[in-house]
Amino acid sequence: MKDVFTMLYKSFWSVEAYRAAVFGWKWKAVLYFFIVCCITASGAWVMASKYLGDFITADLNPAIAKISGAKVADGKVRTPDGKPIALASKSGRVFAVISPEYIDANEFSALFFAFEKDRFTLRLPDGSENFEPLSSIETLVDSGGGKDASGGVEISLLLEYLIWWMRLILPVVLLMISIFKNLSFVAILSLAALMLSLSLMPKMTYPQCVKLALLTLTPPLFLEAVLMAVFTEPVPGFAYAIISGAMLVYVMYGFRRAALSDGKILR
Repeated sequence: MKDVFTMLYKSFWSVEAYRAAVFGWKWKAVLYFFIVCCITASGAWVMASKYLGDFITADLNPAIAKISGAKVADGKVRTPDGKPIALASKSGRVFAVISPEYIDANEFSALFFAFEKDRFTLRLPDGSENFEPLSSIETLVDSGGGKDASGGVEISLLLEYLIWWMRLILPVVLLMISIFKNLSFVAILSLAALMLSLSLMPKMTYPQCVKLALLTLTPPLFLEAVLMAVFTEPVPGFAYAIISGAMLVYVMYGFRRAALSDGKILR
């Protein structure tokens, strides 16, 4: 078990550590992958939490005063005058709309979420939209005693619940994203490792190339975790290719030198 954790920093330079892991690990490679994913997800969580906190402090909290009296009752949005309420950031961009009727989300390029008629709409980063019936959200809040004397739930209270849930599930979501992204990187890099091994290390199997790909991805993934946590900036995509590609070539030639000295392959 100790070698799994020491490999996290030895992956930056130690060919011997790479050899021990690539040719000796079995289930440890799965554990190592999960640990690396947790590290990268933690960096993304710090960055996302900062952006979410800044959004709540700078934009959402000042705008909440505008939605006083807006509520959800019987699964429908109700505003004091029956008209839509737009919430805008300090720059003037509308990030949320509360409306008794459905809205055209395309009218608001920076729209983040909306309470519209009988549903809660969340716009995702890729431009797609996710819908949730307001009746289910209302029931959730009502179970905690959130309804007022008129039988409705203040939308400001709904927002507090939604933010709480967002903070709760954010680490899980980011971990799932990290696993999917890292699996994609490993799949691509393992093919590069396999092609390189055909000329340098003919006896390397594909599972060994997969482990090598995972290990050589550790340096750029660590770098990204630090950049996101400290500077809230992710690593550019090309940096993965440059750093992990350089590590792959460096380690593979190290494997070849060791195999030549052991007499396992001919010059």
